[in-house]
Amino acid sequence: MRELRLAAAFALVALLAPRPVLARPYPVNACVAAKQDFAAMRSLLRRNLLVFTGVFAAALLILSAVLPEVLAVLVGTRLSAPERATIYGVFLALIPFYVIVSLESSWVTLAIVMKQALRVAVIGTIFIAIFWTTSVWLRSILGVYAVPAAMALAQLNNLAWYCANGRRVLRGGVPRPYSGTAGAA
Repeated sequence: MRELRLAAAFALVALLAPRPVLARPYPVNACVAAKQDFAAMRSLLRRNLLVFTGVFAAALLILSAVLPEVLAVLVGTRLSAPERATIYGVFLALIPFYVIVSLESSWVTLAIVMKQALRVAVIGTIFIAIFWTTSVWLRSILGVYAVPAAMALAQLNNLAWYCANGRRVLRGGVPRPYSGTAGAA
């Protein structure tokens, strides 16, 4: 029963955790992408990174400061102080992952509006492989904290791939979307 309450508290923290706005303004980005207006794409990307990541970081900072009190009020005596401290520790350990996702989401939007679905799928598959391998490897060393560490490392790989792809796109060297036919131009 104790494990069930602990799992419920972890789920509560996941719901409370601010997330970067993953639904970036796709219509605007898609319109600019259709016109192949790379200067406008760069401007939108820069604005999205500053605005969304800035708002996200502010919300994350506020939640980090008040979460111990929020947990105490929401779960009260159902969880002990050390259990609440573990939940708070996991939340803090997830901060690098959330920040990386916030930075990455604008680059992902660029890949999506440039119709690079196969690239997105491959990068997602690589994320799963890195996450699983790293979490299994770190489990004996970090325990429950292996999951946030593995998530951050795998997400950092995603960010590197999306940034490299996005920079190439913004320089005008647009990789063609996968068409499914050999030799398609």
